[in-house]
Amino acid sequence: MPIASLRLGLALLPLAVPAALSLEPKDPGSNARLVIVYQYPVDARNAQPVADERVPALFEKLVYARNQMRAKLPSYRSQGWRGQSLVYLNFSGIAARSNLHSQPGVPCTTADWQFQGYQNRPAMDRGDFCEIISAIHTGQALADYPDIYPDESWFLHGTDGRRIVSLSGANSAAGYEYRTNPAAPGWREYVARRALRELSGAPNHQAAVGNYPPAQTGIFLDNIERTLHKFNRGLFVPNGWPVEYRDAAGQPRHADYAAAIAGLAARTRAVLTARDPNYHLWGNLGDEQNWAPYQAGQSLNGAMIESFALRWGGEGPWSVPVLLQQLETVAHWQADKVGSLPRQAMLAAPTRFGDPAKLAREARFAYGMYLLVAQGTDTVFNLHDSEGGGQRYERFLNCPDYALELGAPTGPYSIDPGPANGLPHDTVLRRGFSAGEVVVNLSQGTASLPGMQEACRLD
Repeated sequence: MPIASLRLGLALLPLAVPAALSLEPKDPGSNARLVIVYQYPVDARNAQPVADERVPALFEKLVYARNQMRAKLPSYRSQGWRGQSLVYLNFSGIAARSNLHSQPGVPCTTADWQFQGYQNRPAMDRGDFCEIISAIHTGQALADYPDIYPDESWFLHGTDGRRIVSLSGANSAAGYEYRTNPAAPGWREYVARRALRELSGAPNHQAAVGNYPPAQTGIFLDNIERTLHKFNRGLFVPNGWPVEYRDAAGQPRHADYAAAIAGLAARTRAVLTARDPNYHLWGNLGDEQNWAPYQAGQSLNGAMIESFALRWGGEGPWSVPVLLQQLETVAHWQADKVGSLPRQAMLAAPTRFGDPAKLAREARFAYGMYLLVAQGTDTVFNLHDSEGGGQRYERFLNCPDYALELGAPTGPYSIDPGPANGLPHDTVLRRGFSAGEVVVNLSQGTASLPGMQEACRLD
C-alpha cells in the first residue's frame, strides 16, 4: 500500500446539509470521470431523462445491453460522443419458456422454439435455447457454428440430475433461466463468439455498436464471481451446490468455479483480440476480493466494484479494513497492464437519494474515495440510488463536487500514522493534487475536498 506521508489524522465533522442550491450544478470537471451503468440516465432532481446532447459533457464511458446500445449510441455519436462504449453480456444462463421441463432429455415444443431470449445474454436469438437442446439430443453442431457441438456439460445440475434453473425471471413473459457451466469448452467458445458478434457483427446480425471504432468499444461481462454462494440461497431450483462443483463430502469447490469463470473470460478475450487487438474486455467482479485471480491471467482490461466505498442497499460505508482493501486492490490493479494497455476501473457507489443528510455525507465520501485512486480516463465513477434496497442505476445526480478542478495528482494516496502510544485513532488517508489535498476519514465516513462546493442533494 502506498505510504508517502506521516501525519496525524483528525476526525472530520459530518457534513451539514446546506440550503437549496441557487444554481444548476456545472458540468463535471476533468477530475470527475463518470460512467452510465446499465440504464438510460434520468435526472433524479426532476425525473426527466438526461438529453442525448448532454451525455458527451457528463459522462466518460457507458455500459448498455444490445437493445439500449443500438437505440442510443448513434444519437450520442451525432452529439459528439467519443467515450468508451461497452456492450453488457451476462454469460451465466440461457433463458427459456417457464413451462419447459428442466429435466434433461425433454425436447422443446413448437412454442418453445418461438421464445426469444434476453437481449443481454449470449443466447439471445429466437430459438437459441431450443437449438442448443436439439443439438444435444441429436449430436449435431450448431447452424451458426458448425464446429461447436453442445452437450449436457453446458448446464449445471442438482444432485437429482435436473438442470439448475434461476427463479428470478419465473413468469410466462420472461421465462426461466438455465444456469450454464463456465468450464464447458463448447459453452466458452459460444460465449466468446457471441461476444465478438456484438462488436463486429455477423450475417443477419448487426453489431450492437455499429461501426464505432474498436478502440472505443468492448464487452462487459457481468457476474464474474469467485464463489458458489448464490446457489445455496434459495435463488435456484434445485437449491444447493451444483454437482459439477461439489466435492466427495458434498462441499462446494469455490476455487474450481472461480477458475472456470476466469477461463471463460480468457477465452472471450482471446477471440475478441484475435479479430482486433483494440477491443476491450471488462468484468463486474462484484466486490474487492475478486480481483486478484484475474491479474495473472491478463484476461480483463477493466473491472468494476459494484459497491465501492458504500455497502449494498445504501447501508452506509464499509468497515475500515474493507475500504482499505478496496483502495489497495484498485491501486494494484491500475499499476498493472494488459499487453500495452493500462488496466481500468469502474467504481460504483450505492446510497439513498431520499435521505438528505445521508446523501450529502455519503456522496462526498464516495467521491473522495474515488479521487484517492483516480487515474484520469482509466478510472470512472458512478453514484446511484439504492432506496428500498434496489440498484437504481438510472437515477443520476450531477453533484456539485464533480465540477471541482483539482488538477493533476502529485502522487499516490498516503495513510496518516497512528499515535506513538498506540491509542485508538481514526484512519485518515490523503492525496495531493496541484490545486490542494483530498482528505478521507475512513473511520468517520467523511471526506474533505479543496474548495468544497455545496453538498449533493436532490432539491
